[in-house]
Amino acid sequence: FGASPAKAKASLEALRAEFPEANIVAVFEPNIGNRTMAALGEYNHAFANANSLLLPKFSHIIQQGVISEQEIYDYLNKATNVNVIIENGTKAELAKHCLHLVDAGKQNILIFLSSHSIDEVLTEIKVQLS
Repeated sequence: FGASPAKAKASLEALRAEFPEANIVAVFEPNIGNRTMAALGEYNHAFANANSLLLPKFSHIIQQGVISEQEIYDYLNKATNVNVIIENGTKAELAKHCLHLVDAGKQNILIFLSSHSIDEVLTEIKVQLS
């Protein structure tokens, strides 16, 4: 569970400390409390230890003040130096995109930071790897 910028930051810092040369690909779906304009400042350094950040299609929530993956993507592209990618496709397309970011010449770490189930994506990654 790393569905807040603070938890994502702590997780990525720990991974980078343990695996300093690894290619770290993070898939991040924030929880509802961190999907507001007021929370965007918390994102500034949250993903500094990732090589790439994928924002999947967020769970659809109808609530006033909730912002979209596109708005978070736009903010991160301006506020950070991380390679941010938005992937609004299916779980299979998300898995394919994750594998596309793997660097064959390095140790790779794929981390899912979400409070939602990723079972379908992991299954699809296994299928695509085989």
